[in-house]
Amino acid sequence: MWAGPARAQAQPAAAVAAASAAPANVTLTGRIDTPKGPLGGAVVRLVHTKQTCATNAGGLFFFTVPADAGPVAAVAAYDGAAEVPFTMQPGGPLTVVNMAPAKLTKSNQKKLNAGIKRAHRETKRSLKKLK
Repeated sequence: MWAGPARAQAQPAAAVAAASAAPANVTLTGRIDTPKGPLGGAVVRLVHTKQTCATNAGGLFFFTVPADAGPVAAVAAYDGAAEVPFTMQPGGPLTVVNMAPAKLTKSNQKKLNAGIKRAHRETKRSLKKLK
């Protein structure tokens, strides 16, 4: 049965104004690179919102933020590399972050070697207790 022409539903003016005032979201996109190429599995964190994501196999990461967010501070981290702080701009170009392996100083190398020896001894002791 035909019920007649459809009627438009009136929306309160406040609802229309609120919907149009909501900021649009944009996607921030970046890539983490190393001297050997894109770095998959790196963790990227937005400093003020605590949003995190991991890079894909191509080193790419994506965040959704309000369009009016202004510059967004972020930090990239990966095991064996120093954390790299950087800034992204909503609506800006692809952000490329270069990560390099952390420099291992002689004192840190000595601490690392001592830790490895200690872990080896403790593992041997634990295995003897299991026998």
